[in-house]
Amino acid sequence: MGQPDVLGSCAALPWRALLALYADLATDSPDHATWAAIALRNKARLGELPESVIPILALCLRDAAAPGAVVNLAKALAAFGREASIASPFLIERIRQLHVTDDELFWVLDGCLYALGFIGGKDAPAFLEELGRLPVSPAIRAGRVYQGELTVEDRTEMFKRALEKVGRMLASDPGCWRGRATKLASGSLPPREKRGVLDARGATAKKDGKAKKHRGLV
Repeated sequence: MGQPDVLGSCAALPWRALLALYADLATDSPDHATWAAIALRNKARLGELPESVIPILALCLRDAAAPGAVVNLAKALAAFGREASIASPFLIERIRQLHVTDDELFWVLDGCLYALGFIGGKDAPAFLEELGRLPVSPAIRAGRVYQGELTVEDRTEMFKRALEKVGRMLASDPGCWRGRATKLASGSLPPREKRGVLDARGATAKKDGKAKKHRGLV
């Protein structure tokens, strides 16, 4: 069964059955749990998950093994906005634990930061300030170990931009994250992003004239 078929099968399940499937996969096949997490994210954005599921999603986020599951569970919670703030301590801890060693993990970091902007939480502003004070940002900490197309300059600029925007989100309460990706104002992208290295989580990226799908499930 191909990837679209797997996601389609997950999406077709009622939300209770989908949660049960996620729990089974998280235990038996953590990498495959990402597909169920994506389906949960999509259902949350469509308003097909009740608020009563927020504590369960928060615990799933706390315990998720695969980075793809982490970011998609974070986005599922972000679809509830501040109602999901009980998950904020877990999301902050998951961001702290991230080791960004490739493009996929950079987008996981990016997506989790934006999810935190929607979820909020009393410790979120201080955590954001903590990230901003780090002598070396988590986006570039891996140094030469990093593998991917995003340069140090790309990651530095996008991480800085994310901190600024998420800070504004925490101060203003942006509501619920129901869209596919965060939209940036026209003209707000730095030159490399305008050429194709986008700040769109999971979007198609173009580099050297060749279009390619980002390989991360974020």
